Amino acid sequence: MNMVMPGKSHPLLQQQAVSTYDANLQVLKHKFMCGKYVLHSDRAAFSKNKVDYTCRVCYKSPETLQHIMVLECSG
Repeated sequence: MNMVMPGKSHPLLQQQAVSTYDANLQVLKHKFMCGKYVLHSDRAAFSKNKVDYTCRVCYKSPETLQHIMVLECSG
């Protein structure tokens, strides 16, 4: 199930954003792919809960990898 081919863009980079929510979600996914995103749930754990762990897209649930990547985020 190798969807990435040499010389071709990753499928995630080919998707068009049709709303602000989609654009924000794409930015988050790109940061996840590059390993440059720090989840708010991780920041809260390291700062002894001085940081709000709520998702920055939907503001409803804790921001976890599952919440963002498994599309639980309803933004």
